[in-house]
Amino acid sequence: MAIATFKIPQFPGKIVQVRLFSNVTNAKDIKEALIEGREDIMKLQCSFLDASAVYSLDQVLAAVYRAITDCEAGSMRTKTLPSEIILAMSPSMNITESLRRFGIQDSSSSLFIVRVRDERTDTAGNITLEEQEDAQFNLPVVGTELPVTDHELQHLTQISTIRKNYKIPQGFATDDRHQTNKFIVGAIALRGYL
Repeated sequence: MAIATFKIPQFPGKIVQVRLFSNVTNAKDIKEALIEGREDIMKLQCSFLDASAVYSLDQVLAAVYRAITDCEAGSMRTKTLPSEIILAMSPSMNITESLRRFGIQDSSSSLFIVRVRDERTDTAGNITLEEQEDAQFNLPVVGTELPVTDHELQHLTQISTIRKNYKIPQGFATDDRHQTNKFIVGAIALRGYL
């Protein structure tokens, strides 16, 4: 398993875990399970993102930060943190559009999966056995797991999808990854303020 784990300094009790898959063959089944609200998939509390719409790890972490902030402030627009993360990926406030543009689709061949959970420690500050077991979350994904890096994402990202989702102007050079990343993260941070 290639699980990448992050902590957001502003939320010290939260752990962000991400996994990346290519060559996914069961996206339709996973999406149906999510729509049906099947317990086996819902208990994972994961955001299933279509990796072709993910440009960078910074983009996802900005969306996670935004979703946790909205959750802590009591201003979530969706019912769950996983769906709030998908909404936060979008520069628009439309929940349905966000799910369609960034969430798992029947045809998704690559998935970026995000889970935010509370860190559990004992009274001495040691990570509990339950915490250790929970850290290895099992997913029902049939595909090839990849290391979670911007380099791997670069091969899965569809630039035309990124341009469309973030309304990036034609004159903007998306081959400059640093500038494009700043553009996308800025759109996530400013959603709802403009």
